[in-house]
Amino acid sequence: MFPEAQSIAISAKFPLEIQAEICKEHADTLYTQKKEYDQALEQYINTIGYLNPSYVIQRYIEVQQLPNLIKYLEKLIETPTVSSSSNIQNVNTLGDYNKDYTALLLNCYVKMKQNDKISELISKSN
Repeated sequence: MFPEAQSIAISAKFPLEIQAEICKEHADTLYTQKKEYDQALEQYINTIGYLNPSYVIQRYIEVQQLPNLIKYLEKLIETPTVSSSSNIQNVNTLGDYNKDYTALLLNCYVKMKQNDKISELISKSN
């Protein structure tokens, strides 16, 4: 029913915060009940800017989920910084935290031995 709810929310032009909450609930169901981690990640990505990123990071921090955590962190870091007037749960601005997320992403690359990604991330930072 989540895809239907998302479709209704979009067509009825619900606030983005509500659309993000539907995506979060969908992702939580996919992650916890169905163990469909890749599909859950796609829904969590839709919550960037509305859900505290640490909520998602905690779910994917396990070694077997590092590829999904990397994918999420890459999207999170490339998302434009939002203003502090946005309604983000427990987050002032993504820009305030990007250094921490970049460091975490770098650590994930190291654990996964993705030297090309390490070089690319370092060159983007300069």
